[in-house]
Amino acid sequence: MAINTSGAGEDTVTSQTYLDRAQTQVQDLLEEQPGVELARFDSSAPGANVVPAVRGASPYETQVLIDGHPVSGGVDGDFLVQFLNPSVLGSVEVDKGPGVFGTTIADAIGGTVNFLTPTITSTLQGQLTAGYDSFNGTTYSARVSDTIGKLGVLAAYGFDGTPGYFSGDILSVSASGAAQAGSVPSAVVNEAIPSSETYQNRSEVFKLSYNLSPTTQLTLGSLLEQSYVDYTANLTSAEPVTIVPCLAPAPVPGTTGPPACQKTGSGPYNNPTYNGLIGQTILASTTDDPLYLGNYEYDNEPIFTADLRTTIGPGSFLGRFYTGDIERDLNDPEEAAQITACNNPACTKTSLSGAFYEAETDKLSGSDFQYSIPFARDGQDLATASYDEHSDKSTDCEGGTAVFTTAADCGGPFNLTIKSQTASIRALANVLPKVRVGFANYFSNTTFVGSRYDPRATLVWTPQKNTAVRFAVGTSYVAPPTGVVAPVVGLTKAVVDGTLEVADALKPESSAGVDIGADFGVHGDSKFTVDAYETALSNRFSTITIKPSAGQTPFGFYNDMPFNVISEIYNASDATEEGVEFTYTRAPRVGLGALVDLDLLRAYNYNTVLPSIPGYNFGSGSGGSNGQVGTIGGDGLETPGFQIPGYPYWHGRLQVSYTFPSAAQFTFGQTIYGANNSFGEAGFSLFDFNTSLPLRYGVKILGTVTNIFDHDNYRSLSEYGYGYLPPGETTPYNLLFAPPRTVTLQLVYPIGGR
Repeated sequence: MAINTSGAGEDTVTSQTYLDRAQTQVQDLLEEQPGVELARFDSSAPGANVVPAVRGASPYETQVLIDGHPVSGGVDGDFLVQFLNPSVLGSVEVDKGPGVFGTTIADAIGGTVNFLTPTITSTLQGQLTAGYDSFNGTTYSARVSDTIGKLGVLAAYGFDGTPGYFSGDILSVSASGAAQAGSVPSAVVNEAIPSSETYQNRSEVFKLSYNLSPTTQLTLGSLLEQSYVDYTANLTSAEPVTIVPCLAPAPVPGTTGPPACQKTGSGPYNNPTYNGLIGQTILASTTDDPLYLGNYEYDNEPIFTADLRTTIGPGSFLGRFYTGDIERDLNDPEEAAQITACNNPACTKTSLSGAFYEAETDKLSGSDFQYSIPFARDGQDLATASYDEHSDKSTDCEGGTAVFTTAADCGGPFNLTIKSQTASIRALANVLPKVRVGFANYFSNTTFVGSRYDPRATLVWTPQKNTAVRFAVGTSYVAPPTGVVAPVVGLTKAVVDGTLEVADALKPESSAGVDIGADFGVHGDSKFTVDAYETALSNRFSTITIKPSAGQTPFGFYNDMPFNVISEIYNASDATEEGVEFTYTRAPRVGLGALVDLDLLRAYNYNTVLPSIPGYNFGSGSGGSNGQVGTIGGDGLETPGFQIPGYPYWHGRLQVSYTFPSAAQFTFGQTIYGANNSFGEAGFSLFDFNTSLPLRYGVKILGTVTNIFDHDNYRSLSEYGYGYLPPGETTPYNLLFAPPRTVTLQLVYPIGGR
């Protein structure tokens, strides 16, 4: 088993692993890798937003690449990974720490996540797959690659479609007050929303290479992705409510009696369809907006690449180019039209919002050039000079007002371009028979950052062929996301939805990190890997929300626009992130295999400051405005010297397998989520079982059961019909539940290479 002799921590998840585990999206297996965290949004329905982070860095502090090209960006500075289909990928590589020597280190505070498309093969190879799961989800894919003479080709197609885990009605109620611990409010049913978690993804990869000479090759490639998501059932939370009879007329104000259930000018507003629920305590939405009534999204992400490799003199040259779009259109037609059960024919409930439209587009482009030349007698030492340039033009239009209700009305969207240019000189050399050192010097110029110099260095000691000890130090930086810098193009202040958004005098974040790790190979089929690291962050971005004192409504005016809240983006603190990672792998050709992945991460703030806005004070209970503080990444910002909320963070994966001489394999695994996790619940584990049964002609049947013991199913709306309340629950309920138990069968048919 190969050991890691680079200066960086490394983990790789292959497309075969995704197939064996019946994973049709990249995020869950990615989260199992030591040092990788996910931020999940809305529910855990297929298509719900997911962004990765590495070693305690926030998502906007994590460099995400596709075939080595930066794709992080947009108004939030991150990259949504739920739309990447692993069936058309070759692998996902996670490179961690300051030992990563890429052509650019922008945004790589904790490391990089690189999604790699398959390489063109020298002989005919490929496969066909088809799968079906117990929630009526279907997947199928095809991949084929070959080289004929000087011409190489590769084509891959993948489809993933599912109705999701819940497709019943979701109830919306009018509650007499917010739910409090130990009590539930009385309520009446207003509407029933036909929910959906429908998700469909189609992805394609095409590559064409031509050998212009024995030492020169040109490769053209593309990764195309089209997705549809119905967000109607993507609830973030629900509240326990007791359904009671609705009697008309409503009680006189100031008197006691049955709950008010009469709309102005319309008579009693009780839905007789759900009279059978009277007396039941259920989970339901007490407001309309979290239901995302009728919301759906189209996502389109075409990326095109061109690579030229050749030899110039004693060295090798690589030139790479890319361009692409990340296009997201979120539509919400008139919400009242989505209501299917309402005793008022007009269904004009005043709290329903009107149509909503959001369009976000990131236009990506860039190129990098590298020239590497060997030196020293043995030719193993290598010096590389490179230049990287990439940009992201981010455009965002959203709103529920008359200005932004259709695509045609997006006449004045926010748009901003971030550009980064980096020149670097890197070298790797054997200074002693068993010691190899590396040095990298990065000279960059980035929008909102300016000119920077960032050095990195590594040392790797290999006392024997199955052992490597590594050490790395270095710095990095991250520019503020475009949506943070300018709420409205050309302004650092703007009133948005009644909030004065302020982004004044932001400094870039910078980091300095150290990493020490080792790989130990055992008996040729086993390996131990351990890493310990610490990263110091300066000028960490944060937000503070300032609410008005009693009687201050509106809070104030800016450009004649009233606002009730101030949201300030500023450099709030420095921070330290530190952790340990451990992996044990045993993978014999025949016999008992094992995998142990574990990590533990701590994160602290220090040198905490509060922004200074004349006329407002941030002290709680002082008669001025009360401040509520939280980082952009959602971690929160607390007392200096204490851990950031959400930490300590730990998770792991335990797995045992047995491989027979026939190549049949059975695997049982446990994925462990610590007390702080991406699902926002107490620590828990998910168990899975996987089997691979070879047939004739290389055909295989794959069977998988995920979440064997159905953890979290009691929290899913699907288990309780209309969301019947689990015993003992009385508080607003987090619905970021793990997907329920799912059984999947897949058929794999190889092409060539048998």
